[in-house]
Order: sequence, then C-alpha cells, then structure tokens
Amino acid sequence: MVQTFSEETAENEPLMASSLFYTIPPSQHLKLSVILPVRNEQDNLFNTLEALRNKKDSEGLQLSHSEYEVLLLANNCTDKSADFARTYQKIYPDSNLHIEEIQLVPDVAHIGTVRRLLMDADYNRFTLLNRLLD
Repeated sequence: MVQTFSEETAENEPLMASSLFYTIPPSQHLKLSVILPVRNEQDNLFNTLEALRNKKDSEGLQLSHSEYEVLLLANNCTDKSADFARTYQKIYPDSNLHIEEIQLVPDVAHIGTVRRLLMDADYNRFTLLNRLLD
C-alpha cells in the first residue's frame, strides 16, 4: 500500500516518520539499521539488496540478520522499484528488509525529505528498543 502525504502532513515530518516502518517491531538484537532511499532504482536494486543481505563483519563472517535491518523507502517511484523490493523480500524473508512506499507532494518530494524521514523512522525504532546513543 502506498502512503500519500499531503501538504499538511508534509509540514510535520516527525509525524510522517512515526507512521513508517511501525508494523513490524525491530529485533531485540538489532545493532544496525541501514536506510535505503529509493526512487526509480529497479535496475540497480538487486545488486544493492544482495550486498546488504550478504553483509559480513570485519572478520568476514556473515552478520546475523537479527542484528541489522534495511529500511527501504520508495519515494514517488514511476517504475516497479517497490514491487521488485517486495518480491525480493518474499524470496529472502530472513533478510530483515522492511519496505514502505510513499507519494510526497512536489514541494517536499526530494532526497532531503526522504533521508530525514528514514532517519527519524530509524530513531523511532531504536527508541522502541531503548537503545539510543548519548
């Protein structure tokens, strides 16, 4: 489902961010959250998601998917980026990939807004775990 944000909601980005990525709570073991803004990236998305799914630690060992997540926010896409990501998520359900698709009004439909929304959503998720940096 695509969430559409009007000019009224666009003026309150923290409220917008609080409605993103809330349906699935973060893993209690979460240490890292990768934010992934996407707009018309269908052709590049597979390689990006593969690299994130196969993330290794500094010793070359596969990171546990319970320790990191990927928050993918598809913004005003005119291609099938979000559909592709959802298909990838179904193929690799353990990848800890969370997907939201939004339509922003033209005045705020830019990378700055999308990055802020993702960072605020990430902050909200770590707040749920009571794990914020000082």
